[in-house]
Amino acid sequence: MQFANPWGLLALLGIPAVLFIHSLRRSPRTFLTNTLFLIEARLRDPGGGRKMRRLRRSAQLWLRLLLVVLLTWVLARPVTVREDSTQRIVLVVDESASMSASQETLAPALRAAAKPWLKQTAHTEWIVLSSVADAPPIHRGWDDFDRVIDRLEQLEPRRGNHDPHSALNLALGLASTHGRVLYVTDHLPEPALPGIGVLSIGTKVQNVGWCGVETSPDGSWRAILRNYGDSEQARTLSQADGSQLNIQLKPGEWRNLEGLIPAGAASAKLVLGVDNFALDDTLHLIRPRRKPLTWTSIAAPTSLEKLFLASDLQKAKLSADADVELRSNDLAPASAEHARLLIPTKPAPDASYVKMPATATSHPLTEGLIFDGLLWRECAPLNPAEPDDTVLLWSGSRPLAVLRDQDRTLELGFHPDLSNLRRVPSALVLVQRWLDTIRDAKVAPESRQLATGDRVQLAAAADGDTLELAWAGGSNELAATSRATINAPDSPGPMSIVQGELTLLEAAVNFVDPLESDFSKADAGFVAPPEPTSMVQRASLPDRFRDLWLLL
Repeated sequence: MQFANPWGLLALLGIPAVLFIHSLRRSPRTFLTNTLFLIEARLRDPGGGRKMRRLRRSAQLWLRLLLVVLLTWVLARPVTVREDSTQRIVLVVDESASMSASQETLAPALRAAAKPWLKQTAHTEWIVLSSVADAPPIHRGWDDFDRVIDRLEQLEPRRGNHDPHSALNLALGLASTHGRVLYVTDHLPEPALPGIGVLSIGTKVQNVGWCGVETSPDGSWRAILRNYGDSEQARTLSQADGSQLNIQLKPGEWRNLEGLIPAGAASAKLVLGVDNFALDDTLHLIRPRRKPLTWTSIAAPTSLEKLFLASDLQKAKLSADADVELRSNDLAPASAEHARLLIPTKPAPDASYVKMPATATSHPLTEGLIFDGLLWRECAPLNPAEPDDTVLLWSGSRPLAVLRDQDRTLELGFHPDLSNLRRVPSALVLVQRWLDTIRDAKVAPESRQLATGDRVQLAAAADGDTLELAWAGGSNELAATSRATINAPDSPGPMSIVQGELTLLEAAVNFVDPLESDFSKADAGFVAPPEPTSMVQRASLPDRFRDLWLLL
């Protein structure tokens, strides 16, 4: 049993009031008179007034006390919870990394907020959702609040800044009209969330951390260190060579640092003095290494040969070992093991220029590029188009650049040496983008500098072994596909992806999210969700004798 109006219990203050009144009595008086008619005049004299006396039990006292109790009982409106009554409480937990700084305060704050709700029904269904869209539910069950607390205490929030509204909308749909939605975060959202309660457990943290890094194949690195706090901070930096550097940062100051990965080392790390938010205190470094890409050609045009060299392509010693072959389209075989860049036979030097300008189609290779300035001399037409070919450039009704063989062949309708290719950046960018797609599709080792949560496109052998992903916090196995999409782990540190005996990727993962490292807006507070009045009314049975108490 519980009371629908607990404030009505204040009526019990009438009990000490009744006792006080009944303890006030007049003092007995004695007087002498020799005439009876003078007695009435003396009785009208108030004399010394009322004084506190020993309380005497009487019918009037007990009746008045009983009336106070009945009045309190009616005003407090006692109700009994139905045995079959249920409610649903949906928690949406903010899994952004900044929550890790106040994780220990989550359990006691949630217990205090949810305690009155648990008394309103006999059974409660708990649904705990992540604030990350499409993430699986964290927990779901009946009457297991302690289990909910355990699951929340085991959470390790590591996500970067993200929008929780998709998860909140899902929670509102699950709660419907017979439940509550509570958003657990570290700051009070502005504007307020309609129909949703907010439990904020944020704390101010004077944080200093890394918010950006860039490395080069020669081992040089540049990084940005920031003081996110509102007071001056001092930190000790342990560098890659083992030395230490004392750094003093003013409030809000950004500091650019640079250095070298030690010679002979493929990776290194920089460590700051630990504070209350440790995710951005360590900077992991690695020498970036692109996949090797080789090429071969027969009488390569000078302009394209320079582009290949600038694109970090190496010339293969044997044509069969090359990844890309540059040759004339009239010598191209029906099929080839490697990708091909085909150009037409070199026309005569006095061939006329084509007057119809080049126009790009909508395609990722031509996105944002304009070819109005491209000039070229008349050449032999391109090979006949196949159904699966994609035209990238048109000159009137004539194809000028075509993708063939599942995008592994790029055929140009003009000769680079008898055009202004080198003076048209868009044409060079088109060829460069195509080379990058060939490099990305190659199954070969590479090294990268990544941030937590980055999405990585990885080429692998579709008919090979499973992919083994390993990072500082654990490991996982993924199905082998020719084009795998992998998210970098949420925990900073080294990461590797191995297929069989081939290491496809080695990476250094860092937490460099300035929004999550900034605790200037963190605060604590509680905004209760709307009371599901109809649900509470259906879940309770009023006192059957209320009319009788009113009559009494």
